[in-house]
Amino acid sequence: MLFYWSPVQNFIADKVADSLSDDTMTVSIGHVELDFPLDLELTDVKVTKTDGKHAVNNITTTDKAVFDISFDYLKLNIAPLPLLHHEVIITEGNLDDADIDMLIPESKDTTKTVVGWKILLKDFEINKSKLALRLPNIAPMKADIENVALEHFWLDLDKPEFSA
Repeated sequence: MLFYWSPVQNFIADKVADSLSDDTMTVSIGHVELDFPLDLELTDVKVTKTDGKHAVNNITTTDKAVFDISFDYLKLNIAPLPLLHHEVIITEGNLDDADIDMLIPESKDTTKTVVGWKILLKDFEINKSKLALRLPNIAPMKADIENVALEHFWLDLDKPEFSA
């Protein structure tokens, strides 16, 4: 029950940000609020390269996912049980003033069994945001979004494929 106490949530958020930060990137979380069961609200989140350059734009080849993320506000209502099956079901959410650029490379290691996450956005609103997604064998996707409401968006990171 301590997880639902604001000072504990912000302490954990700071520890998570510190553990994700390394020599190549810095992660910061302005404020976090978690309500029962998994209603998560984050404000002023930034994931930046330590040298100040955008990671995705400087990549020519990589075997790891690379991303640049910043946003002013994110709120997610997450269904908890599907997480056990590598599925994220967001029943309701908002993303405001975001700049997200993701590069997900083709996996070259055929010896490992990779568990791909599946993400379903049931009712999700994006406002004043820039999104870019680069997947293997698919043309890069970019969008400048003033306001959009997604009512059923499915992303399968194992294949990769998506539907809306």
